[in-house]
This record gives sequence, structure tokens and C-alpha cells, in this order.
Amino acid sequence: MYATDGDFDLHSLVIAADMPALSALLLDQLPALPGIARLRSRTGLAWHGGARWQLGAIDPGQQRAVADEAPEDRQAARTRLFDADDRALFLALQRDGRARYRDLARDLGTSEHLIRRRVDALVRRGMLGFRTDFARGEAGWPTEFVLWLSAPPHRLVEIGTEIGGWSQTRICLSAVGTANLMVMVQVHRLADITAVLDRIHATDHDITVADQRLILRAVKSWGRLLDPAGRTTGLVPVDPWAPTEIVINQ
Repeated sequence: MYATDGDFDLHSLVIAADMPALSALLLDQLPALPGIARLRSRTGLAWHGGARWQLGAIDPGQQRAVADEAPEDRQAARTRLFDADDRALFLALQRDGRARYRDLARDLGTSEHLIRRRVDALVRRGMLGFRTDFARGEAGWPTEFVLWLSAPPHRLVEIGTEIGGWSQTRICLSAVGTANLMVMVQVHRLADITAVLDRIHATDHDITVADQRLILRAVKSWGRLLDPAGRTTGLVPVDPWAPTEIVINQ
């Protein structure tokens, strides 16, 4: 959740378990909130990069040291859904991604052996991942933009994959609509956005920028509530399976 300049005051990414939940959120719940004057939504299609933000803070040897030993089984992931125990583990790890297996087992009422097996299986299939986040401003990345691009549909995946691999890209997501690519970029200075836009144009001259907005303040990032300096003040876990009413109340 982000406060922005431009025609709209807030920019938010939401995750829903299915279309009925998404429809209820967009058509019923959000318009009913006090203070909501206008709402514009675009439905995401696929992630093209940015979920694993690579800043070059560790060298190749350090990267190998923390890399998964076993390759992710993406094909197996497509044949498995999160069950109730997976969901409970997912929510527990959002509270503390460094929690010990024995503590997770105690909190979830199961054995340490089963927790270890479940974590390993979900990570191997690419269904569960871990990341380190930080106060962006204190690390020299105080400025963030939201860009909506119109890219040639036949090159959407190729363009999204390329832009998603840039060091400035936080999120790159294809979407339904004429503006079919949403890119969130993090830069050191306001003026740096010019170089990003030039690079986008050089990627494909048919790309147009449908909208660009400066993020004035990040309010929430992957479940973590943030203060004006970008430090965490609390947690509202990302829970795609929560009833829509609970999501809104939070």
C-alpha cells in the first residue's frame, strides 16, 4: 500500500484466492469504505520479475552459500495446492521468517520433523520463499515510482522479463488492459527516473508510458506496516485465503 501523487492518492496491490473473492473486494467492499471517491483496478496476469530484488549486496560466493541445495520443482508446484497446514505455516513465517523449527512446531501444534519436511517441500517447489527487506531510504534507495506501460502484446513476456531483471525494478507485473505492464522502480534520486524511462524506450520503441506516479510514502510492504521512515511498526499478514470482510477490516 502506497500513498502517491497523480490522479489517485493510493496505489495498492492485493492478492485474492479466487475470482469471487476478488470481485467482492473490488465491487462491494472497497467502494463501501468511507473516503473512497474513485477506484480503478487492473487484474494482474503474471509476475515477470522483481519478487527477488537483486541489489548486488553479496558476492557470488555468498549467493551460493544461501542458495537452495535442490532445484525448485515448478512442475510439481502446479499440481499441488496449499492445504490448511501449508497456510498456517505461511502465516506463521510471516510473523518471524527466522523462527526455529521447534518454535513453529510448538505454535502450530505439530512435530519439528513435520515442520522441517513441509518447509523443505514448499521451498523446493517454489511455493515458499524467503527474503530480507530493509528501510529503503536508509540504504540509499529513497525514491520509488509506479509506471504503467503499454507494451506490444506479442512481446509482453519478453519485455516484462527483461525489465524485471533490472536492478531498479521492485515489481514487474503484466496485467489485463491497454496499459498491460506495471513496473515499480526504486532509484536513488528523483532525476534517475529519466534514465529508467530512456532504457524502457530503448528496449522497444513501441512501448508507451500510460501513467507514472511518484510514491510519497510506503504504508505497508508485504504485510509489514511502516512508519514514515520505512521502518516496521506492526504486521498484518498477507493472507489470500482470508474472508474479504476480514481483509477490509485490517
